[in-house]
Amino acid sequence: MASAVPVISYSYPFLDDFLDTSTLFDYFMQFEDSVYNDHFVTPLRNNINRIQNYYETVIPIYTLDEFRSHFRMSRSTVEQLCSQLVLTGEIPTIHEHGRSPIESEKQLLMYIWYIATSETYRSISDRFGVTMSSTHRAVRRCTTAVVHIADQYICWPDEAKQAEIKNKFKAIKGLPGVIGAVDGTHISIRKPTDHPQSYLNRKKDYSIILQGVCDADMTFIDVFVGWPGSVHDARVYRNSPLEEKVSLLPIESHLLGDGAYPLTNGLITPYRDTGRLASEELKFNKVQSATRNKIECTFGMLKGKWRRLKYLDMLDIPCMVDLIFSCTVIHNFVIQREGTHLDDDFDDEDTLQPPNLDVPTRLAFQKRDMLKMSIQ
Repeated sequence: MASAVPVISYSYPFLDDFLDTSTLFDYFMQFEDSVYNDHFVTPLRNNINRIQNYYETVIPIYTLDEFRSHFRMSRSTVEQLCSQLVLTGEIPTIHEHGRSPIESEKQLLMYIWYIATSETYRSISDRFGVTMSSTHRAVRRCTTAVVHIADQYICWPDEAKQAEIKNKFKAIKGLPGVIGAVDGTHISIRKPTDHPQSYLNRKKDYSIILQGVCDADMTFIDVFVGWPGSVHDARVYRNSPLEEKVSLLPIESHLLGDGAYPLTNGLITPYRDTGRLASEELKFNKVQSATRNKIECTFGMLKGKWRRLKYLDMLDIPCMVDLIFSCTVIHNFVIQREGTHLDDDFDDEDTLQPPNLDVPTRLAFQKRDMLKMSIQ
């Protein structure tokens, strides 16, 4: 049996001369509680009023439902995640610069709070009783740690797993051979300082594209993130490692995509509706769309639960890419342990793009026609 292939796909286009703004942030944040004059900076830790003992006193008395409402997962899932992230070495557990480190679980909860809400660093630091710089470092460390464990939770399925996925997809509307559904979604961002027009999408918002493939359980089996919002889904697909994986699929296996993607042997798209489709073709399109809807639900759950992805008020593109990617890893981690819940938040996804005009091969046309006949 073939082993699962790890999938950790990033893309940092247009960033050859990028300046690491996170380093600059650390430099300035060390003076956040300092006294300034015209010639020098005198470090002075002020007695800032903060919420007292939220982590130590309030969180422990949350009910199970209250904890999950705030942190989007159960206490046991947080504990399991924390134990894995500590092993990466990205979250310090020993003294730093003469000070005791913040507890690893507290840092993780700060990171979870950050990606689950749209609160500012100032608000989160106040809630957890730490400095803004400590909050920023905790978020960055946890993000990096989550990226390190990504290959354990976002995996291209092996042969046995593909057979299981096919059965679950077929149970939806009877369409055979489906191992995943692919689509792209836009993550809104602040106007970038470099190449801003490249990030301006068709809705006139600045965004980064997240391409994802999900299985029937709404977990990601492939993620590719980083291309600017002006780029069409088909171009992102052609420039991602996914295209090669799809080209190597056996003839009886395929992904489902919408009309923005090219029709190939391994990627089945709907018939282009010019108003003259036969009833069988219209039926196939409905079945294909209902089955493919899993990826739209997956993106909706991702953004509904991790609300930071509604808008990233950041300028550091690589940091944003890592943060987005880490949210997809956490998404899988939670589902694999807890499943999906009826009370999970969903966002509606509007993924309509201009149709793909590539000319498919005859074999691709024939395969789609055979699938059409299989569901009659």
